[in-house]
Amino acid sequence: MWKLVGPLASVRRLVLFFSNVYRFLLYRGNQKKKFDRRTSKLGQGGGPKDHIDLSGEQLKKWVVNIFKYKLSEPETSVLAKGLNFAVALAVIPTEEYVLSTEKACSI
Repeated sequence: MWKLVGPLASVRRLVLFFSNVYRFLLYRGNQKKKFDRRTSKLGQGGGPKDHIDLSGEQLKKWVVNIFKYKLSEPETSVLAKGLNFAVALAVIPTEEYVLSTEKACSI
């Protein structure tokens, strides 16, 4: 009787393993189909950023000037980048950060 426990346990482990493998392959196939459907909607490039045209004509559609002031080309370009656009510092003031941190920690 005890000798049947070992083989049955290993058979059970094999069944669980192959059921998990089957489930994984099923989910992977579904994800691939979903990816293929979405990329076919977007075209051959892949993502929507591949199709963004940043020429002057597209920027004119994104930036709408409601004032009398005539926007220059650099101003239109900066506005087209959106609200998350930030100018990066040319040199990072690490010494200033270290001194400020030390001062804050000493208080």
